Order: sequence, then structure tokens, then C-alpha cells
Amino acid sequence: MPLPNSGRIPELLLDTSVVSAFVNAQMQPIEEAAFRQIVEHAQRGQLSIYASTITREEIDAIPLAYRSSHLREYETLARLRASQTEWIETNAESPDVGKLVNHTAYLALKAALKDENDARLIFQAKMAGVHTFVTLDAKTILNRASVIEGLVGVQVQSPSQYFSTTLKSA
Repeated sequence: MPLPNSGRIPELLLDTSVVSAFVNAQMQPIEEAAFRQIVEHAQRGQLSIYASTITREEIDAIPLAYRSSHLREYETLARLRASQTEWIETNAESPDVGKLVNHTAYLALKAALKDENDARLIFQAKMAGVHTFVTLDAKTILNRASVIEGLVGVQVQSPSQYFSTTLKSA
């Protein structure tokens, strides 16, 4: 699996909501046009678009009759490696030695977001050094964009926001 390119070109992590809306032809026209521009930039090597292993988990939950088209789109994207949200503390000097501990950034995201998978996706972007998360989820993610950026430094934008703020000037 490829790793993020450390900022040589813009990079973003794509939310499952974007993949699903694209496959199901359920994007608003402005979002679809922006997403197509994003994809064109990626095809020209001017942008890296990543998917997450969490996106694959969510696609695997789609009824089998509808899953293959989602998987086709998912397979065209580079993937980020999973990031550990919890572990057993092994540092003998830690007061938590032997206990299950969670990453503080993940805990902050879990507290700020309603959906645990949303927290996991954005945490994965943060840990991989990808500073932009593109989603269509207005009710539970986009409305918390400034909170998320303040917590973990990941910008949350819709495809049209990303296109107008990042790609249009490129």
C-alpha cells in the first residue's frame, strides 16, 4: 500500500459518503462537478486521493447486490494503512502500564463526532499526515469542520469546498 507523499502534491482522504453518492448518482450537481475535477487532477498526477480501510469495512456492509459498483470505485483509490487507536501500555514507567489505552486525538474525535467510523476515518487521516478529509456528510461531519480542525489539524470539506479553495487556484 502506498504511503502519503508528505505534501509534494495536495492529498486528501475521501469519505465513504462521497464514494457512495458518486456510485449511486446521488451527488448534487455542484458537488459532482467538483468531484469530477478532483478526479481529473488526480489522473494528471496533480493530487493524491486516498481511501481508508474503514471505507472498505463500510462498503462490505452494503447489501451484496449493490456492493460491486462501490468496490470498483474503491479499488481505483490508493489506500492509507490503518492506524491504531488503542494499545496495551508497555512502558514500565507509565502509570497505565498493562492497561488498554486510547490515543488522545482519537478520544477527542470520538467525543466530537456522533459516528465512531467518522472518528476513525479522520484519525486515520491525521496519523497518515493527510490534512484534508473530503465528505458529503453535512449533518455529522461538515457541520463540525472547525471543531475537527481545531482538535486534530485535519480540514474537513465538501468536494466543492475543496475544489474552490485548493484546486481552483492550482
